[in-house]
Amino acid sequence: MNNEKKIHEFNSFTDISETLLIPLYARAIESKSKNPIIYDKKAIEITNNLNNYFVHSSSELHKNLCKGKIRKKLPESLSLRTRKFDQYVLDFIKLKPKSIIVELGCGLSTRYHRIIKNNTEWYDLDLPNVIKIRRKFF
Repeated sequence: MNNEKKIHEFNSFTDISETLLIPLYARAIESKSKNPIIYDKKAIEITNNLNNYFVHSSSELHKNLCKGKIRKKLPESLSLRTRKFDQYVLDFIKLKPKSIIVELGCGLSTRYHRIIKNNTEWYDLDLPNVIKIRRKFF
């Protein structure tokens, strides 16, 4: 896929679906910090890939994310929240090892990659344009 087509695809996000980028970048930034609250290898991988064409985007948000410009405490606070939700899921799986997890409005969540357990069936659900983007990375 050429860069122009990639840029168009990401510029076509609605305001609501564009918000899925902020938690992703926050997790990646926190993961690269000296003492990370969480480590999210998949978030780093995805943001590195996105940066290749966000650098050419006309979106101010894309350009700022690409440069790592995000509110100072946001990576920490979103990572604390992520760690708490990861723990909720792990606690549930511990109680019900053959469980089914459905993550509604998953955005570019990487929770599955951080905590998957062998007998757990996992479904990520979101709007069609978001799932289209997810398929490029997962």
